[in-house]
Amino acid sequence: MGLIKLFFTIYLIAWALVFALQRKSGVPFVIPGDIYIHIGQKRIYLPISSSLVLTIILFLVLTFFGKLI
Repeated sequence: MGLIKLFFTIYLIAWALVFALQRKSGVPFVIPGDIYIHIGQKRIYLPISSSLVLTIILFLVLTFFGKLI
């Protein structure tokens, strides 16, 4: 259960990080799977796949280095 909690914790942190970084730029870096809606002055950006890809990479790196230590 420890690895599952680590994965979801990293996922939430990655979601917040990607969302915060993209709010400062004009047009976000959108990869397939992200939801980006632009109507008039309103923009909605949900980094679903960006945060998931970042989470998987960080999870694999952390578990690899966790086994080495």
